[in-house]
Amino acid sequence: MSLTKLDVGIVTGILALAVWVLIPFWRPGIANANDMLCSIYRLFALDASWHGKVFYPRLAPDFAFGYGVPLFQVYAPLTFYIAEFFHLAGLGFIAAIKATFSLGLFLSGLGMYLYGLTIFHSRIGALLAAIAYVYAPYQLLNIYERGASAESFSLALLPWVLWAFYRLYAGGSHLWFLASTGSVAALLLTHNTTGPFFLPVLLSYLLVLYLGQRDWHRLLLCLAAVSLALGLSLFFLFPAIVESKYVNTSDLITGIGDPRSNLRPWHDLIQRTWFFDYWGPQRFRLGQVPALVTLLSLGVLIFQPWPMRRWLIFFVLVLIGALLLQLPIAYVFWDRTPLVSVIQFPWRLLAFVSLSSAVLIGSLPGLAARLIRSPLLEGKRWLHNGTATALTSLVALPLIVTATARLSPENSTIWYQIEESGINRLALYERGLSDFDLFSDYQPIWVQERMTDVPYSRPQPPKVSLPPLGSPPHIHVLEYQPPSISLAVEAKETFPLRFHLFYFPGWQVSVDGRLVPTYTSSELGLVTAEIPPGRHQVELNFGDTFVRQVSTALSLFSLLAYLGIVAWLLRRRPWITGLLGFLLLGGIIAWHTWPTTTPGLRDGVQANLENKALLLGYALDKDSYRPGETARLSLYWLGLQQMPQDYKVFVHLVNERDSQKFGQHDGHPVYGFTPTTRWEPGELVVDEHQVPLGETIPPGIYRLLVGMYRPDVMKNLVVRQAPQVLPGDRIALTQIEIQGK
Repeated sequence: MSLTKLDVGIVTGILALAVWVLIPFWRPGIANANDMLCSIYRLFALDASWHGKVFYPRLAPDFAFGYGVPLFQVYAPLTFYIAEFFHLAGLGFIAAIKATFSLGLFLSGLGMYLYGLTIFHSRIGALLAAIAYVYAPYQLLNIYERGASAESFSLALLPWVLWAFYRLYAGGSHLWFLASTGSVAALLLTHNTTGPFFLPVLLSYLLVLYLGQRDWHRLLLCLAAVSLALGLSLFFLFPAIVESKYVNTSDLITGIGDPRSNLRPWHDLIQRTWFFDYWGPQRFRLGQVPALVTLLSLGVLIFQPWPMRRWLIFFVLVLIGALLLQLPIAYVFWDRTPLVSVIQFPWRLLAFVSLSSAVLIGSLPGLAARLIRSPLLEGKRWLHNGTATALTSLVALPLIVTATARLSPENSTIWYQIEESGINRLALYERGLSDFDLFSDYQPIWVQERMTDVPYSRPQPPKVSLPPLGSPPHIHVLEYQPPSISLAVEAKETFPLRFHLFYFPGWQVSVDGRLVPTYTSSELGLVTAEIPPGRHQVELNFGDTFVRQVSTALSLFSLLAYLGIVAWLLRRRPWITGLLGFLLLGGIIAWHTWPTTTPGLRDGVQANLENKALLLGYALDKDSYRPGETARLSLYWLGLQQMPQDYKVFVHLVNERDSQKFGQHDGHPVYGFTPTTRWEPGELVVDEHQVPLGETIPPGIYRLLVGMYRPDVMKNLVVRQAPQVLPGDRIALTQIEIQGK
């Protein structure tokens, strides 16, 4: 069935329905301080990596109080790339994630409409299926209560996958091969559980296609599309599976996250209220009205013509299978089947229930129109269509009303008030104190401390006693943009250089271009390497393990094959090829000219503070400021020994004569979340301070002074070596200019 102006109008209506149900979602605040806030900070991490010229970051260096965790090594990334484009278009982090939710809900309705149009050959049936899917309670639950952006967007892709493969098997052009491949790859890269769990459903779907029209060539073509999709997504999937053993996931799949503890009896699968309750203990259930309408479609299934009945039976089996896996009888499946524990909650299979239910509900209008056909009504098409329209309205209205009556965030007890200004590194660290999921979910196994204990003083005595550095090395920081760090080192003897980063396979340290062994040290499992005596260029980078190299190579090969098919299809449309080439070239140029947000590195300092720490150098965001602005200063420290107590760092802004203080910032290092008792000998720590400049500060030249002190006795550590030391053991760092308003 070809698309017409009527279809365009219906699609516009689907967009309006999606917009209408999302209006409350755009009010100030977010769904919750867990999943949705995690999504926002994942976008925050991706954006920071892009500004550091890392397009696909497996690591999030800002997480875990700056120690970094392998976020996109184990968490599907595609949703956040979509959100990043919204962010680049000018939306804040919160609005970009909300826009991604909104796009996903509209795409779910559009995909279901197009798929329904294909299998029902009825616009009214396709529209009802789209309404049933957009207003499926589990869809809206993911948005309003859970705030699960990746899972929500994966639901949007499911009908697109079914539609693309149906058209491909029906003898569609090679464009449908590309669409089938791309949709499956996108699904696998969107959500860790929905994509892999949907693969058996998709293979069963292809079997139904084959049974309807036994054509081995078309079946093999569909299987080739699935295989190519797996190849495209292998760069993420294979390392995420194989190297998940290096990440502490025990908290994710035990206790509340254990699928076996979330099974429920059959009589507890459906809510007991007509209006769906998104906030109570029964929220992860079927809605009564969608369940009743689905049962109605099952009751009249026998009256459907056989080709349609074959499809509907398939979706009935998917629905029953998804429900059975939530019952206690499925305990053995969740207990014995490898890898299925990552789904955590069997109720996540409500995604497939919602998909199947929408298709079954969409079959009702066509059946109603066919049942009233008789010789007496021959030629009265308006009556058939009117009956179908009336039935659609009769079904759609209860679906919409019961799904939205209790949907408003006003009913939520977890709606979280936060503004865009609250999305920053300091706020992220503060949330880490309360065991924020982003910190604990992906903690490398070499970290022996609980994440909530890391920002506090190390217990005395330390679990592991490390010897102090014998002779402090001379280190000049050339570049510091994790995962890329470059240093110029001069040492009199071999010493362990420890980076303020959790170890994870892939970290590589090179000395003068030659890789040296890396290992972990003490209970924090820091990236460590032995640096030999002499002058050296030391580089730290996050490289690929053998598993990642093989996976990436196979994905690149799959991508070349995919692009080759695209080029072959466009051979007679050179203008499209030229346009794509122009866009690709523009993207490469924009990427290489992308502005970085890292402060510029300045000359080294090499100031020794009582042989406890060495101030290596600093970075300042700019040289001149205006009143009311904030000076952003990064200090590069090297720990020389395990410190017996916590020292604070001070940054003072004084006039040229050192007679008056105009600004200051005191605190424990790294925003107060890395006390010096956590420092290890040879550890390189980057410590950022923000010095607010008052509105009344007069124009002129000012000096930045830094140092460390004991807060219990308010005594500065003695500076034994520095280019310029002022009375009171204050290191004169640099001068800045305050301009007039």
